Amino acid sequence: MTKFLVGESCWLHCISIIDLFDRMTVGHCVSLRGRTEEWRRALGDALLNRFPDEVRGHELTLLSDNGCQPTARTFLRSSRRRVRPAVLSHQRTCGSESGG
Repeated sequence: MTKFLVGESCWLHCISIIDLFDRMTVGHCVSLRGRTEEWRRALGDALLNRFPDEVRGHELTLLSDNGCQPTARTFLRSSRRRVRPAVLSHQRTCGSESGG
């Protein structure tokens, strides 16, 4: 998620889902908020764009930073409803390795 300052006091949040194989942005959501709901929209957009017919038969890994939205219970439940848990795994980057 990236935040952009618009004007003097308005922030826009851009959540992008990038396919690490070909480095293409396959889904995104731009909003005044960066809540779990916006993350869900971005993931849904990515799944529809990359797999318009069906996700089955593909192994997917969601790699995210250590933010709270992609680890929220509602996001994980929604993700697993869209994609079977055996197909979608979630890996988080480790902030301590990068000094954060």
